[in-house]
Amino acid sequence: RTALPQTWKAFFAQRVRWAAKTGDVGDAFANTIVLLQGIVTIAFSAILILLVVRQDVLGALIFWGAKSGIDVVLFLPFFMRVRRLVSISWMPVFELIYPFYALAVLIASWVMKPTWKGRTIRVR
Repeated sequence: RTALPQTWKAFFAQRVRWAAKTGDVGDAFANTIVLLQGIVTIAFSAILILLVVRQDVLGALIFWGAKSGIDVVLFLPFFMRVRRLVSISWMPVFELIYPFYALAVLIASWVMKPTWKGRTIRVR
């Protein structure tokens, strides 16, 4: 068991550490999931940006709402299990923030040297 991070900095460092280690573990399933998640995130962001650039505000809102609704349905069992149903109401906001967060973790996993309990973790 790992203790939950108590600060945003610790949370981000944990995610960077996990991202940096994922590719080195050699787990084909985990790597496939990461790849699929990246493709979906890039596609969602690109389509949303395209709709906004074309000034199709209604289309952008419908697309954003549909993506949020699908994710709410998919994540609902998890939020019910951990008894955090109020958190799911933040899903539409998270949909907009997540691409930036994922990109930041990805870049940081390449640039930073992850540490754990004061020790540098060797990756790549």
